[in-house]
Amino acid sequence: MSTSQCLNLSFQVVNAVLESGEILARKRKIPIPLMYEWHDKAYLGAAHGLAGIFYMLLQVSSVCQI
Repeated sequence: MSTSQCLNLSFQVVNAVLESGEILARKRKIPIPLMYEWHDKAYLGAAHGLAGIFYMLLQVSSVCQI
């Protein structure tokens, strides 16, 4: 995969993840900009929670060799 293809795909995924987090935060009416759930429960941990999601979002630049 070329660098530009990797970047394009990565940014599409990042945008989808961010949009999903924004939608759920608004839906749940919580005072934070992003929220995610796993099996209908909010998690903060590294596996399925906010920490893991934020970590993966930050990895985009290293995966695409920016």
